[in-house]
Amino acid sequence: MKSDNMSYNTNQPDVNSNVNFNANALDSNNWRQCFDALTALQSELCQGRPIALVINRLRRLTGSYASFAEERLNEIGSNYDYMCDYMLKGYKDEHRGEVYKQLALRLYALIADMMLALRMKYDGSVRQMLIGVDQQVLNADEMRTVLESFVSDSAMLELEPTEMRNQKREQLYAQRHQQLSQFFINLNSATMCVICR
Repeated sequence: MKSDNMSYNTNQPDVNSNVNFNANALDSNNWRQCFDALTALQSELCQGRPIALVINRLRRLTGSYASFAEERLNEIGSNYDYMCDYMLKGYKDEHRGEVYKQLALRLYALIADMMLALRMKYDGSVRQMLIGVDQQVLNADEMRTVLESFVSDSAMLELEPTEMRNQKREQLYAQRHQQLSQFFINLNSATMCVICR
C-alpha cells in the first residue's frame, strides 16, 4: 500500500464517488450493491488509493447494518487527520510510513467487518449456517471441566477389557470431537455476532 503524497481532509465529501443507494435503506434485494461497493473500495485501498478518499467513500456506505463502523471509521479518520496536520506543520516523522500502513490495515479490517455484517444480515446462505447454532459459548471453567472429563474418561479406559476399550475409546473420541467442534462453531458464531452489532 502506498502512502499519500498530499493531505486530504477526511471530512470533505468525495465528489467522484459512484455510490447511488442509501446504506440505511438496504434490504434483501439491494444489499449486494453495498457489498460490491465495499469490495471495490477494499481493492482500491490495496492498490494504493489514498486513505482519505477511501474514508470519504466509506462514510457513505456505513449504515444501520454496521452500527459499529461509524465509531471505528471516525477514529481512523481522526488519526489520519492528526498525521496530516503533523506533516503540514513541517515536522519530520520517521515513523509516518508505518503509521500510514497501520491506518490502511485498520481501514481494510473495518471494510472486511462491514462486508461480514452485510452478509450475516442479508445473505441467506450465511444466515442458514447460523441457524441451529447454540450461541452460548462455554466459559473457561466449563471448558476446563469438559477437557478434564475427557482426560479422566481416557484414563478409566485402561481398566476396561481390550475389546471394550477400543469401542469405548472410539465413542469417547467421537464425543470429544463433537464437543470441540461445537465449541469452535459457537465461538466463531458468537464472535461474528459481536463484530456485527
